[in-house]
Amino acid sequence: MFTPTGTIDDASDARSALAANSYNLHSERGNAIFDIRHNFVAYADYAFPAVPRVPRVLGPGWQLNALLTAQTGSPVNITAGTNPSGSADGTDRVDLRGDPFALTAAKSGTSVVYLNKAAFAAPAAGTYGNLGRNAIYGPGFFAIDPSLFKTFRLSERVSLHFARKCSTS
Repeated sequence: MFTPTGTIDDASDARSALAANSYNLHSERGNAIFDIRHNFVAYADYAFPAVPRVPRVLGPGWQLNALLTAQTGSPVNITAGTNPSGSADGTDRVDLRGDPFALTAAKSGTSVVYLNKAAFAAPAAGTYGNLGRNAIYGPGFFAIDPSLFKTFRLSERVSLHFARKCSTS
């Protein structure tokens, strides 16, 4: 079933479904952890034609393939890491104070900064935080996996298959 708003639930994983406020389970309604809004996969292959007067090693049997995968990110549940509510449930969420995606194109060493840390604050004592469950979507994924194949005919019934795969993300 397709719903334009995505997949919504109150606990995507029964084994790790801890509520921020176990007295108000309705506050757990949010995007499911597997709610990936867009997913695209494509595959292409090309068999090179035989070229006359080319040595047998370079001749027929070459094939180029590519697998392309692109998808948007999945929801991320951002918790406070502390227990400001005093409920001992241990999953209090943060307060959202600004744009979580402002100024996030920067690199920090070998990692990429996807969220603006200044947009989040610890909730006040006795509160659970105002950010909903799985309200923020993480980064998407894109990969092209090309491969090159060469089939060497050794006899009518026997062939040798050489494959080279390289992955990019």
